[in-house]
Amino acid sequence: MTPGDRLKRAIRLREYVSMADFARSSDVDTGTLRAQIHRDSIPKDAAELYARKLRVPIEWLLYGKGKDPFQEVAGEPRSHTPPGFGTLKNETAIALEVADTVTKLVGLDLTREKQGQLVEDSLELVRKYKT
Repeated sequence: MTPGDRLKRAIRLREYVSMADFARSSDVDTGTLRAQIHRDSIPKDAAELYARKLRVPIEWLLYGKGKDPFQEVAGEPRSHTPPGFGTLKNETAIALEVADTVTKLVGLDLTREKQGQLVEDSLELVRKYKT
């Protein structure tokens, strides 16, 4: 798992509605955050901010050292499992991923209220098609 993977996972499991939501709450440009995640290079000053905001050890975020702070959350495994594969992810985590993906693909800049509605709609879809 790369630093970008760990950052993305921490954002999702701390229940931010989207990457953009986390970026806004951290006063960081959304494009900058996405670039850091995708190129797997997080500057130390940014990593310190993210670790503090997400309540994770910076050593874990940057290097994967120490115990995974999310190992026990909702039966989430240490490695990433794609949505819909087994019962390893809870419905809310899947719905957040779906909402985040839709937001990215369509290039939406939603208000918090609209983001919440998108997550609710995604959760409804997850529950409908999960079985």
